[in-house]
Amino acid sequence: MKQKYLLVGSLAFAVVYNIPKFFEMNIMYLDNGDVVTVESEMRKNKHYQQFYVFWSKMILIEIFPYVTIIVLNTLILTKTLKASRFRSAFGAYGGGGGGAGGAAAAGNRANSVCSGIDARSKEADERISFMFISGVADVVEIGLHGLF
Repeated sequence: MKQKYLLVGSLAFAVVYNIPKFFEMNIMYLDNGDVVTVESEMRKNKHYQQFYVFWSKMILIEIFPYVTIIVLNTLILTKTLKASRFRSAFGAYGGGGGGAGGAAAAGNRANSVCSGIDARSKEADERISFMFISGVADVVEIGLHGLF
């Protein structure tokens, strides 16, 4: 249900935000029958150019999306690292934090197999973390390159 509100809200914001763009140009009919478009007085206005054309685009198109991506990637990264620590601490693959009882030989075999799984899991978590950090760095680099 939230998705519908988000979709309708996003669509309404996009329409309202773009309404002024329809009034930036005027159609002019020349005496020889040609039709040309010319800038309207609104488009020539210094304050309109400064606030609507420059700052609203800078904030809504450039800064907000990159900040959102960086924040969400950071949250994903912290959750991934937290889950990795939880798995290694509590033995999500059966390697640690075991209970009492059981045959010693079977327990040793299970621990040796699970320790290999834990090592591979840790490597995979480190690769995922590196990918997220690389992705954030790429986004920041692209964003900064686009700003300057």
